[in-house]
Amino acid sequence: MDSQLDIKTLVYLFIFGNLFILVLITNYRRSAPKDRASTLFIRSKAVQLLFWCSLLLWGHIPRALSIPLSNALILLGCCLEIIALLLMMGILGQRIKLYYITLSILSSITFSIVAVFFHHSSWRIACTSLWSILFIVYPAYHLTVNPKGTPLQKILGILFYAFAGIMLLRAIVALIWEPEMNVFTTNLSQYLY
Repeated sequence: MDSQLDIKTLVYLFIFGNLFILVLITNYRRSAPKDRASTLFIRSKAVQLLFWCSLLLWGHIPRALSIPLSNALILLGCCLEIIALLLMMGILGQRIKLYYITLSILSSITFSIVAVFFHHSSWRIACTSLWSILFIVYPAYHLTVNPKGTPLQKILGILFYAFAGIMLLRAIVALIWEPEMNVFTTNLSQYLY
């Protein structure tokens, strides 16, 4: 009996998970004060939900549209979530805003170049994975080194570092060991992602 999960099954789980988080936070927010950070977090979850749904459209709409759209959605969703976290931590200054704006622009340009000129899904996976690391390292660092941080914040920082490690592994696997890897390839790096 094959015990491996199909990647599409995991995509459905992420769709329902993001939908559940969206409903839960939106309902909680009805009775709580509305602030900019929670608004951005809700929007990030909505964009991530759209990303996971967009993966199911692959094969039904042209790849020239589906691939850039999906990657733009995941980068935007992650960026909004990180900005919401930084706002909650009170460390989103002008320099950090400029850093994330620059990251967003450079990652979009780089991914577009890879998608248009290099028709290898493994290169797109590596590109997105490497840029994702740069999005999450800053909050991971602040969560783990903050002397006033709670144990939960330190655990979250460690999880961010772990995610960065997984993204690095995923990029290496896509570039070196499985050059034909795509989003629906089943391997350990995909499962960890």
